[in-house]
Amino acid sequence: MDLVSLRTASGKRLFSFLSFGWGFVSDVDITSERYRKLGSARFTVGTFQLLTSLQVYKGRLSYLPAEVQSSASNSLPPIGVNTCPSAQHPHQVSTANGKSPVNTLPQPASSLLKEDSVLEDSLLVPFEQPVPKHWTVVPEEEFVSIVGIQQSHLGTDFIMAPTAKLFDDAIHLFYVTAGISRMGMLRLFMAVEKGNQLGLNQPHVHSVPVKAFRLEPLEPKGFMTVDGEVLTCEPVQGQIHNRLARIISGS
Repeated sequence: MDLVSLRTASGKRLFSFLSFGWGFVSDVDITSERYRKLGSARFTVGTFQLLTSLQVYKGRLSYLPAEVQSSASNSLPPIGVNTCPSAQHPHQVSTANGKSPVNTLPQPASSLLKEDSVLEDSLLVPFEQPVPKHWTVVPEEEFVSIVGIQQSHLGTDFIMAPTAKLFDDAIHLFYVTAGISRMGMLRLFMAVEKGNQLGLNQPHVHSVPVKAFRLEPLEPKGFMTVDGEVLTCEPVQGQIHNRLARIISGS
């Protein structure tokens, strides 16, 4: 399955298998913890509570659309790059007699994660630099909710990205800009329960598959979350890494 490498302005690096969020959806997730005994119904309760005082979150959002050729800045090496040839090509093995080795299978994903320098974030540039010119910068700077998700479901009855696959090499970026009404948000969440939100005629609702993104909050407001866990509200950027993890399941 795909994993997303997330980097924060404070220097942290995290790997996400599910989602990154900021704003309404993350606030519902965290504030509804007190109703955990209700099961998945806690999200419904939390949603109605936060709809009574719909908040706006100010920030800058940029992303690299999935259909755009992936290339980072040529002026500086990408974040995490190691100039050692053996690190850049961990699967290339040679023998003393020059013959190809018998076993040329790629290393397991777990072995790649052990060496941070091998798994470079080639699409990201340092926070001190602006995003590359071929990225898209969202003109609006006021949002109600932002979610970047790799899987189809955020919960059992919360189908955030109905077309998502385990290894489709994309982050499904879903964001709602300011100006949407409380009733509009309610209709949106009712549609998400069935995965029908992409058919809504709602100008404030946007969904786009991306390879990478950067979010720069302009105020430390609300909860940021990674896979449902709270993250300090600060600038964060991330990119998808295709087929990085393996899933083992039983029947």
